[in-house]
Amino acid sequence: MSLRKRGFHCLRLLIAVALCGCCGAILLLVDSTPSPNSQLCAAAARGDVRQVDRELARGTAVDCRDDVGETPLMLAAGGGKRDAVDHLLAGGADVNARSSVYGTALMCASCNGYANVVPTLLEHGAKVAITNNAGNDALWLAAAGGHEDVVALLLSAGADLDRAGAGGLTPRKMLAAAVK
Repeated sequence: MSLRKRGFHCLRLLIAVALCGCCGAILLLVDSTPSPNSQLCAAAARGDVRQVDRELARGTAVDCRDDVGETPLMLAAGGGKRDAVDHLLAGGADVNARSSVYGTALMCASCNGYANVVPTLLEHGAKVAITNNAGNDALWLAAAGGHEDVVALLLSAGADLDRAGAGGLTPRKMLAAAVK
């Protein structure tokens, strides 16, 4: 899907991603076509659980990577595809696998505000304190995006509201500024 078709929501997300220090993710958002070498990545990004299951049954590595280094779990979590997330986790996906773009599947879901996916990742051992290359954790990304429901989930899982991320900002400061 092209950037033009995604409209205002994509532009808002591009700005949030740039502010979060995840500039590599902009490439993923502008051209979200997964690697042609990985049907599993494409199926996960679409949330096509039947294709996910077929690819896993064929022996495709559950933690394969697309062209920008994202795993199928990161793509499914970042797109809010809860059923695909469930199937990938059942297939043995590494919930804490890291990439240079977002960091982890939890960061992908948190940055995009997918409160339907975050609890599943947490239940499967997603670590809230892992940071991306910019020094931001999942809570920081959720706070930067204004995703209060995800912030609440991460805080209940032990995330640190006062841990500084990019530019010395803390989730507490970002949330306070959003209220004003």
